[in-house]
Amino acid sequence: MPALLIAKQIALSQNKNRYHGKVCVRHPEKHGERYTTSSECCECAIKKVSDYRKTPRGRTNVIANARRR
Repeated sequence: MPALLIAKQIALSQNKNRYHGKVCVRHPEKHGERYTTSSECCECAIKKVSDYRKTPRGRTNVIANARRR
């Protein structure tokens, strides 16, 4: 098995949301800290979601989800 896959499985088995994988090209200082559910580093994933929420479609979905809750 590839080392990254093993590291991801270990993180999931220990109920952690993050694992250390390949270093992100945009943020090498983060030393590869990534969410277990995506291949993006934590900072890139957060930025992607916040940018989506600023779009009209994203804002509509945020409001709809809040109403459902």
